[in-house]
Amino acid sequence: DGQLLVRIGEGGYTPAQLSAFILQKMKKTAEDFYGEPVDKAVITVPAYFDDLQRQATYQAAELAGLQVVRLLNEPTAAAIAYGLGRGGEERVAVYDFGGGTFDLTILEISGNVFEVCTSVGDTWLGGDDIDALIVERLIQELKAKLGTDYVPDTLMLQRLREEAEKAKCELSLARQTTISLPFIGVLNGEPVHLEVSLRRAELEEMIRPLVERTLSCCERALDSAGLTVEQIDRVVLVGGSTRIPLVQHLVEDFFGLPPYKGINPDEIVAIGAAMQGAILQGQLKEVVLLDVTPHSLGIEIEGGKVSRIVERNSTIPIKAAKLFTTTEDNQEVVVIHVVQGESDKVNECRSLGKFVLTGIQQAKAGLPRIQVTFHINADGMVEVSAQDLATRQEKGITVAVAPGEEEPPQRRKRRGRRAASQPAGEDVVAASSLTQPGSPVSEIRVERQPSERFQRLRTVQESGLSPHTISPSKDEGKAASASLSEQTPSSDKTEVPEEETVVLEVDLPDPRAIPCSPTTREFLEELRSKEIWDIPSSEDRHQRAL
Repeated sequence: DGQLLVRIGEGGYTPAQLSAFILQKMKKTAEDFYGEPVDKAVITVPAYFDDLQRQATYQAAELAGLQVVRLLNEPTAAAIAYGLGRGGEERVAVYDFGGGTFDLTILEISGNVFEVCTSVGDTWLGGDDIDALIVERLIQELKAKLGTDYVPDTLMLQRLREEAEKAKCELSLARQTTISLPFIGVLNGEPVHLEVSLRRAELEEMIRPLVERTLSCCERALDSAGLTVEQIDRVVLVGGSTRIPLVQHLVEDFFGLPPYKGINPDEIVAIGAAMQGAILQGQLKEVVLLDVTPHSLGIEIEGGKVSRIVERNSTIPIKAAKLFTTTEDNQEVVVIHVVQGESDKVNECRSLGKFVLTGIQQAKAGLPRIQVTFHINADGMVEVSAQDLATRQEKGITVAVAPGEEEPPQRRKRRGRRAASQPAGEDVVAASSLTQPGSPVSEIRVERQPSERFQRLRTVQESGLSPHTISPSKDEGKAASASLSEQTPSSDKTEVPEEETVVLEVDLPDPRAIPCSPTTREFLEELRSKEIWDIPSSEDRHQRAL
């Protein structure tokens, strides 16, 4: 059905399903320990996770039978474990070198207030990459014994990975270790045994480029926060990879101070998550967490460019809005393309979703006012809505499927039926799967009108904003979308209305009966031919405590 699956045995599983298996195991372990059901959890994720990855984590938790009461960034959890109850004021750098990702987060701690200044990360760098270098070394040794054309099978690769990780851990304590793999292969009918001696100095030479990549992230984080290394008071190490002596030495050299080692780096994130759970249960003194969004968010504008609405490192929860207008006379429909990234070019950003706003008041080009609003909650998840300020027509989406998972055709068919039968008063829009050449395909799931669930709400408005105009994309090779272009501001300053709005449900119009571009018409015709797939109610998500 087009989904990305990981083959295990005879079956295949989505990444979210595999994550759910792990969460189910943890859930059962906790229930066995406490002797009672466990149905709520604080779950931590890498700070640099984007909206799709956070939504996939929510999906995995739901599959495992867990309600996520808070999705917490791992460095923030580590900072809570380190700083809660310490008093005083400190600026802390959390160096999180885990198994699959790296994050560097800078926080300011003042009493029980934890404010994130910036987060910079690399989702393709972690301890697994160190293991892979050791595995490659072992494969070279095997080829020396079995021939250069030798290719290890899946079972053998798993044995090599296990021994590589074991050797990595041993070399954090010892200066040399021996990797022994009996009966690793067969040559001329005889079993082959592999025994390799590996010194810490050899490992450090192999992994130095990886560690230096983490220091590049540290430099970018300091630049982003406008700080120097001298302004950092403490460095907290997180993740098993920080046990490697070379990592500790290079981090100390970079920041000019010894890293804090008072809490087990393998456990510090879990401890912080447990403390956050206790805070939500009223068992510990409440703290104020001011996290940030690690990526900029915006919408596509004319010429393949991006108009950013939320800048990276904006404190969350946040609500940000911008005004746009039309570029064609009597235009009634627009397709909003939501993207994420730091580039001004849409093809260099990640597509999060598209949705259709219909029922725009007919008027000359440039007169309608369309407000696009981004809501980012305390978990870092994004809801986007667009409203014609004259007619109060409003639509919105929440991205809800893991990266790399395509929308199955049968789900697309059911999705159209759901939109057609949705009662008035619920903010629902039919949406298609989005395809960018050479990039993963993601789904978007329609949600009801966003509820007011923020602990703190900041409205980002720019005075004297240029109106942004909506026009069809000229690139027929892309998925149908509406581009936007900036125009000279009108003489009247645009006011952003009060939050109280009236939401009306409008059926998707016949594209042949309205003025719109060929690209937009093609997209609308595609939507009308599809049916909405059944999805769980979003009410539970909106009622979760933050």
